[in-house]
Formats: sequence, C-alpha cells, structure tokens
Amino acid sequence: MKSWCIDQIIQLLATPGINNGEFTNFWGVYDVSYSSYTGMSEAEKRAFISEILPRYIAHRHGRYMAHGYNANALQVRCDSVAHKRSGQL
Repeated sequence: MKSWCIDQIIQLLATPGINNGEFTNFWGVYDVSYSSYTGMSEAEKRAFISEILPRYIAHRHGRYMAHGYNANALQVRCDSVAHKRSGQL
C-alpha cells in the first residue's frame, strides 16, 4: 500500500463522526474498535490500516458491486446508526 494513501486514510479517520462509517464498523470483525484505534500510536495506526484495508476491500467491495454503490445503500447505513447521533447520551 502506498504511504501517501495510508497517510490520507489516517487523516480522514480523524473526521468527526467517522466512527459511524462502514469502514470503521468493519473493524469489529477483527475485534478492533474505533476507540482502540484512536489510542494507537502513529506507527500502530499505519500498520493497522495497512492490514485492515485489503481485508475490507476483499470482503466488502464485491458486495457493494453486486448491490451498487448508491445513495440507498449509504442511507441505510446512515439510518442504522442514527441513534448514536440523536442526543448527548
């Protein structure tokens, strides 16, 4: 994986609310939470992203291609975590 790509992904993973995204939720399959990711050192984050990204693409890309990368699929995902954004608790 190209270094600049990993750098960009790490930067994007600091976006508020990104923990509700499909990619970060996929990490649970490998027993890694977003909060544990945020506690990693930069070197650990780079190693983790380098390992998890190919797995994510291998497992999810085919499904998205079968169903389409469309607004409906993204909206369903957004709705499934809406309760996490609805209040302070």
